[in-house]
Amino acid sequence: MMTELSLGNAPAWAEVEEFLEKMRTLYRKKEAPLRDLVIMSLVPTTGMKVSELLALRKEDFLLSEGVVLIRNRNGTRRAAIMPKIMTYVKEHVRGLRDGEPAFGLTRRQVLNICHKYSTIVLKRRLRLDDWRHAYALRIIDAIKDPAKCRVLLGHKGTGLSKVYMDALGKDLTEELVRAIDR
Repeated sequence: MMTELSLGNAPAWAEVEEFLEKMRTLYRKKEAPLRDLVIMSLVPTTGMKVSELLALRKEDFLLSEGVVLIRNRNGTRRAAIMPKIMTYVKEHVRGLRDGEPAFGLTRRQVLNICHKYSTIVLKRRLRLDDWRHAYALRIIDAIKDPAKCRVLLGHKGTGLSKVYMDALGKDLTEELVRAIDR
């Protein structure tokens, strides 16, 4: 059975970069708390699911290595913490006690944070899955190896990675047609 993904609302990577920059601006202007900035910076740049985000503890942030350990039922994977957000992640983690949840929020609260800032910054309401899809498409486009992508995304098999690769291929075909048929 082929997995269907709803990728239509996934932001393009340029939108992700714009979003991250605007989130940092909101934080600097004191219009977004540090916690929200860190959440909304980690989710699109690591492909975390909400359950994985909620499971994070202080010790999952290996700051000297520049990675965060993401745990789920399939095991643990390492995701790079982007240099542009490292300062904010360090500041947030510094305030935590050992064993303490990194964010101490409910699933609903995280979803509300996602909806709030995507609406403010991008003028449309995104789900956490939309950010994960954007990350997955970026990884597939950059790496082009389903086995490596499977590991980076925390999938059991390569099936979902292939679905993303197929979607990327369709997007490229549509882009090519638009470029030629002017």
